[in-house]
Amino acid sequence: MNIDLMTEKKITLEEVSTQIKQMLKRAIHDKKDPLNTMTLTTLGTEYPESRAVILRKFKEDTLICHSDRRTEKVQQIRNNPAISWHGWHPRRRVQLRLSGKAKAHVSGGLFEEEWARIQGSSRLNYSAITIPGTKVESAKEGWNNFGGIEDAQNHLISDAWKSHFCVIETEILKIDWLQLERGKNRRAIFHKVKGQWEGIWVVP
Repeated sequence: MNIDLMTEKKITLEEVSTQIKQMLKRAIHDKKDPLNTMTLTTLGTEYPESRAVILRKFKEDTLICHSDRRTEKVQQIRNNPAISWHGWHPRRRVQLRLSGKAKAHVSGGLFEEEWARIQGSSRLNYSAITIPGTKVESAKEGWNNFGGIEDAQNHLISDAWKSHFCVIETEILKIDWLQLERGKNRRAIFHKVKGQWEGIWVVP
């Protein structure tokens, strides 16, 4: 059932849960969807740190994105797996906050499957010679660390970049849904308890 959250006045918690799943599944296949790019927050040594990531996969209760394994966010996940995703859908006026525990995969079946899906210029993101975040004298010097388009199309070269690749998998344990509508804002929170989802309405 396709629920329009802007017009449905008597939406139930079950319908909200269904709509959340529909929105995330759609975002994976549509690069123009607002939720295709979400904000990922990890816990740094001083502050929480947020950055935009591409939602690569939503399966059951997990979210997946890709990263260079040498980045700070991967090390932060290894130190503390608590993680949060944030998305905003302007047309639906829906905010999603999804929290849970993350794993950084640098080998195994999921890792191999996701690397195989990355082709061409997308592999350039993992071609940097120097560790991401390293100080350089100019923006040009930073980019010069990366390979070129021709290298990305040559699997003999781009396969070597696999050693920099990482899959971040988040097990979702909490979802905070907020839908804004003039004078009728609505908010629901879902928790995963012993493998089952429980939802409640809360004051927006």
